[in-house]
Amino acid sequence: MSGSKIGPVTIPDTAHPRVLCLGLSALDRIWRVEAPFSGGSEKIRAGEHLTEPGGMAANAAVAVARLGGRASFWGRGGNDDAGRAMSEAFSAEGVDVGCFRLIRPANGRSSISAVRFRRIPRGCRWQSLMLIACSPTPAGRTAP
Repeated sequence: MSGSKIGPVTIPDTAHPRVLCLGLSALDRIWRVEAPFSGGSEKIRAGEHLTEPGGMAANAAVAVARLGGRASFWGRGGNDDAGRAMSEAFSAEGVDVGCFRLIRPANGRSSISAVRFRRIPRGCRWQSLMLIACSPTPAGRTAP
């Protein structure tokens, strides 16, 4: 449809769209630090630490719920503290977690991301310096 323009989408105030979000969930552990790592063995004091449930699809479901939509999140987590914390947090935000599955084997683990932020003087206010993810380990395998 060459030359066609799509007009603005208007959702009536009385409408509550139903949105299914399918994908990744992760428990994000976020530290704010004032100095970068030098690359050696060192300790740097964190000014703030947050633990927040996340993941792109899960965050989208929370956003839909906060905007008044009816959101369902289909994903998985480990049958561990992180998986249960994510399920409870998404549910508390109004997201249907009926199809958020916790992996039952003893070695099934939730994805956890560790992110370190530091303030930078110009441009962006915060800079992400590190991201580490640990994915669920399939049954019968050990984590590296």
